[in-house]
Amino acid sequence: SVAVKYRIINAQLKQKREQDYLQTQQESVFETDKWLDEQELQKYYSQLISELPEKCRITYKLSREEGMTLKEISNAMSISQKAVEANLTRSLILLRFGLKKIMFFMLWFLSAHVDFTTIFAGL
Repeated sequence: SVAVKYRIINAQLKQKREQDYLQTQQESVFETDKWLDEQELQKYYSQLISELPEKCRITYKLSREEGMTLKEISNAMSISQKAVEANLTRSLILLRFGLKKIMFFMLWFLSAHVDFTTIFAGL
């Protein structure tokens, strides 16, 4: 019948509007790159590295930035390979913890600026 036909058309139009709205919301979230700028993240990451304990920071930089092996770092720092491993492990744990904090803050920031009740109201 004609009524069923228009019901289907209206349902499809509603679904299309919801998809368009969700797409617009996603785009606006990604436009927050002013805050989530790569340079800002790099600056925060560099700050995390600079706050590492001295031996951990040196070990991390030699390993990740200079590409040195554990043995090479061990020789350069005059410490055992086990100590190099321990320093590197501690560095990675501290960096992960710092990055988790910033990720938590970013998720909070994004969720505070997106009204999810409006997005999902029509579903």
